[in-house]
Amino acid sequence: ISAGRMFFPYPSAFTFELPDQITWWGMHLWQYYLHFGDITLLQQLYPVLSQVNCWFQQNLSPRGLLNASWPDAPTGQLWTWIDWGHRPSQNYPASLGGKKGEMAALDLLYYKFLTDASSIAQALGNYGDAQVYQAQAAALSAAINQYYWDPVAGFYWDDVGHPIKGYQARVLDVLYAVAPAGQGQSILNQVLESQYHF
Repeated sequence: ISAGRMFFPYPSAFTFELPDQITWWGMHLWQYYLHFGDITLLQQLYPVLSQVNCWFQQNLSPRGLLNASWPDAPTGQLWTWIDWGHRPSQNYPASLGGKKGEMAALDLLYYKFLTDASSIAQALGNYGDAQVYQAQAAALSAAINQYYWDPVAGFYWDDVGHPIKGYQARVLDVLYAVAPAGQGQSILNQVLESQYHF
């Protein structure tokens, strides 16, 4: 970790910086606590969680969305992977011309990271931090719905320009309760009815 940056998988011969997997790390830390009640581990890793979030906050775009376009670290490549089916024609490291910038799927994962970070802060009695994380999550949720949600089409795009459909985003926005009220079922129906293949 350097200034909140993390490399995955580790230990490994690979040295990719995968922002989506960093958000999952924060989510899994909260899930671990819910299953095992290990408050000591939360205390040990909370400073790391805070560092990670500081890095993400430093890399928000003027729209308030996470902008995964920072330069590669000396020891690794930035790769916003998400999953193999996310923008499949572009799914390789940014330094090789792959996807970077603002992405609905990544922003939704970051939103969940923030809400879980708030829960972790509350569990540790850091109530001021918890409020900050909740405020950041609320701001991000509003930006996601402002820039990715298409009320005419009734689904989320994966980019702010709206040429790339957000298949992963459509599931995550419902799962994380970011979708506009009353839209969840119709959004999921579009996912189930789509002819999406990769």
